[in-house]
Amino acid sequence: MYTLIAEGTSPGDYWEKKLLLDNEYALGRDETLELSVDWEPFLSRNHLTITVRKDNVFIRVSSSVSNPVYYQGEPGDKFKLENGEHFTIGSTKFRLASRNTEFAAPVNQPVEAVTFDSDDLNKVQYRDADTRIEILSHLPEVIWGTRTEEELLHRLANLMLGGVERAEAVAIVTADEEDEIQVLHWDRRRETEGVFRPSTRLIQDSLKNIQKSILHIWDKRDETSS
Repeated sequence: MYTLIAEGTSPGDYWEKKLLLDNEYALGRDETLELSVDWEPFLSRNHLTITVRKDNVFIRVSSSVSNPVYYQGEPGDKFKLENGEHFTIGSTKFRLASRNTEFAAPVNQPVEAVTFDSDDLNKVQYRDADTRIEILSHLPEVIWGTRTEEELLHRLANLMLGGVERAEAVAIVTADEEDEIQVLHWDRRRETEGVFRPSTRLIQDSLKNIQKSILHIWDKRDETSS
């Protein structure tokens, strides 16, 4: 299953829509369409059609539209969109993402786990502390400026990736009373890297030690670890 992510330039100009296999969707300004984008003035009422296939989606632009669709920097009327790629209409970017989340296998265990409490962390001087504080200062703006839960989760993920430069991916998760983990949203710097595979056990450990930070160390030869 794919997700199409639309993002404009103003706060609130954002949505995520699930694209089901072997389905066809119309995208435009018409509010009756499943993929309606009311904020983009360069969109026609029915601008293009998206056909979902197993390995990609096919984009077909209506012959009657006057404003172009840009794909890979060039205007196009028919093209295949791969996972992680995007096209642009006006000032709105539409990105294709595979939102399948797989959990890492239980055999992928860290070699060592080191726990740090607040006293330990207070002794650490961050080299980029000013940058992290500046990014965190945008949190009220992110919360206040979002209209839907999907948009909030997306912007929170981007905020965390901006604050932790070495992070390759981020997941926002929740757990029920039986410690069943549900991934509410995930994102990574490079969509083409494939499916994000967080470790259920490590998530559970982190939630149980919520007042502490845990550093997990793997053997570099274990290429399947997450």
